[in-house]
Amino acid sequence: MAKDSFERGDRTGEAGSRPPMLAYRNAADDPGISKFQVFAGIFLSTLILMVAVFVGVLGSLWAESPSVAIVIVGGAIVGVSVWAVVAKRRLYPGLAIGLWIGFGVTFLIEGICFSNMRL
Repeated sequence: MAKDSFERGDRTGEAGSRPPMLAYRNAADDPGISKFQVFAGIFLSTLILMVAVFVGVLGSLWAESPSVAIVIVGGAIVGVSVWAVVAKRRLYPGLAIGLWIGFGVTFLIEGICFSNMRL
């Protein structure tokens, strides 16, 4: 049994064998997260989503159909989400963090707002 595992490349049982060295890097070499980007992301995300909800509600009242609000708010949610993913991949981690935090802040604000409505 041990001979089979040795043939497959499992050398953990060999005397004197060492695991391969991992390529560690110093955390100080990583670029820092910009606080300005975080706060800008929070502000922009909250602003975009709050305006989308406002316009969506007014549009659905005008059209007398909730589908207008669903399309507008859904488009804004998808847009901010895609922006956050692209910002993370384009070396703007602070902006991506801020966009996700703003996403959550907006949902908390809108949840408090709409939780008081009686249907």
